Amino acid sequence: MKRNSYKIYVCIIFIFISLTIVEAHAKAAYMSMGYYINKAGLIVIGDTKKGNKELDLTISVREVIKGDKTLVGQEIMIPDGREMADNIVPLDSKQIAVLLNSNWDTPDHNLLTLNFYQQPNELEALKLLANILSIKDERTRINELIKEFLKNNVHIQEQLFAEIAQMKNRDNFDLVSGLYDELNDGYQVKLIGMIVEMNDLRGVPMLIKALLSTSKATSDAAARGLYYNFPGAEGVTEAFEKYFKLGRDNDHFAARYLAKRYENEKYESLSKPEPKIKWLKASQMEEAGKIKLARDMYFSLIVDEKEDVFSRRMAAIKLLQDANDQEKIAIQKVMLPIFQKDVEGDNYLAMFESVKILRKWHNLESLPSFLNVLEKNDAIYEKSVQQATMAIRELGKDAREQAVIKIQKLIQSPPPSHLTGDNPMCYLLELIWLGDEKSILESRQVSHSVYKEAWEQIQPLVPLTGAEDEGLFLINVLKNSPRGIPYNDISRSWAIFRLGDLKENRAIPLLVDYIKRDAVEHGISNAKEALKNIAGDKVEQVIMTLLTDKEERIREVATEILCDLKGERILPLLRKMLKEENYGSRQVAFMRLGNYGIPEDLELLKPFCDFWNVGGGMNYCSCQAMVEIRERVNYDLNGPIIKSKASLLQDINAKSVK
Repeated sequence: MKRNSYKIYVCIIFIFISLTIVEAHAKAAYMSMGYYINKAGLIVIGDTKKGNKELDLTISVREVIKGDKTLVGQEIMIPDGREMADNIVPLDSKQIAVLLNSNWDTPDHNLLTLNFYQQPNELEALKLLANILSIKDERTRINELIKEFLKNNVHIQEQLFAEIAQMKNRDNFDLVSGLYDELNDGYQVKLIGMIVEMNDLRGVPMLIKALLSTSKATSDAAARGLYYNFPGAEGVTEAFEKYFKLGRDNDHFAARYLAKRYENEKYESLSKPEPKIKWLKASQMEEAGKIKLARDMYFSLIVDEKEDVFSRRMAAIKLLQDANDQEKIAIQKVMLPIFQKDVEGDNYLAMFESVKILRKWHNLESLPSFLNVLEKNDAIYEKSVQQATMAIRELGKDAREQAVIKIQKLIQSPPPSHLTGDNPMCYLLELIWLGDEKSILESRQVSHSVYKEAWEQIQPLVPLTGAEDEGLFLINVLKNSPRGIPYNDISRSWAIFRLGDLKENRAIPLLVDYIKRDAVEHGISNAKEALKNIAGDKVEQVIMTLLTDKEERIREVATEILCDLKGERILPLLRKMLKEENYGSRQVAFMRLGNYGIPEDLELLKPFCDFWNVGGGMNYCSCQAMVEIRERVNYDLNGPIIKSKASLLQDINAKSVK
């Protein structure tokens, strides 16, 4: 069984979680009141009314919180000032605070208003925070926020945590760790999360204290932090032993931690509770290296009609990765109806996976399911539609003719009102790959007027039906169209998909050009998937040249592609990315090292875990990579974990009895 594919799956999840957490922290900082105060050039409290135009804002200034104090008593007009990023400043409001950008009095009228507040608790917090945040010294500023914290104004409380998340001076760490006793359970959990993210050993005593808390949420948060980020730190093992002796229901992390260190059946039995779901049991066996047992369980799962469809589907996908011909026939016999039902449903993820499998099986029984997919015009189904179209194409002339008849009926009527932009072209693109010259001509004649206009937009692709060399034809169309696009994005998407589908080596330079342009323009390029489908040494060699590109985003995309293509072979390159500036993407390297790294990589990652000197989410990603490597190779902060026969407390108790 291909265990690398499982690692890649885990890596994808890890990247998603990491980026989501980093993004969440950034968003939290953005949404804090202090963010707007610091960014504002002018903060006034006054009365609002309409200006000359609908979005103009006039403010009768009663008080200036930040900025030009001489504006008190004056009336200021902000062109387009009511407009904000995600809101509109209300009119005819009394005693409303408006926060304006630093360029509020310039001709640049682009989102001059940052935010507004009008509730009493908001105005109270705004005035307090404006004063506190003007303090330059970090320690003094945080101390002032701590003093105000217990007044239970949520804006001040949020700002304290925003300040902690952005601390720069390591000498101020005592302010954070000393805050624990002043907080309720909810804020204690939040503080624990921040301490763990800082990865500072000075937080361990606080986490040990939290571990033994009577609050389950607080205790659980501390257990996770100690288990993953501080295993083997001073006092942690003893703390987990004390915690385990309390006999609480939530002692899973304690059992896992202690089972790694001591020969103890109770620790062992509680550390890996047997999953109730058979699919998870099989996955656990696979991870333990019991491949045959795992495969047997997967097979027993897919033939058991009492099991849920999701588990049976996942088991089949897992087995199909390296099944032999006989196994494929057995799986197909059982799973064909399930995959067909997936294809006919609305779950676009299940549909995509299932239509790919059914396409490989090349079974005429699946034709009705494929025909059903052709009707899907929403963008989320595009990849499934492309796969289904090619599947029908490969089923032969009769299948193609049935598909053409179906699509011709669809395009005789106007498209549903929700179909806008490029979507109506989807049916026409299906016809281009499924029809012949005669059926294309007939289709154009019977098309509703909306589709007749769409035919003109995809005209460069129409001659594909008579092309002797499909790959070369598509390459030429893409090369000769304005900006490399055959007049619209959806036809470009189909052409690129098909080049990858054909594993067209001649398209590699063109696809690389698309990746470079889309990366710079922050577009989502399906050229990435096409290149990964083509794969091979030539693709890897070309993508390698992008690792030194001057554009960071291009280096990032190149690193992602190479990681997917090379798997564990990427390790030397990932290490080089951490050692050299502007080579590949360190962000991606941190994440992938977690999947492929070995013990020697822990020292390489360690400097990047320094919260006080490494910013931009890098310290978080680096620490998570270290956590994953340690967990996989059975290390803690002190090195390899070696089991002993008895726990430390058991030894001490035995000696005291003697």
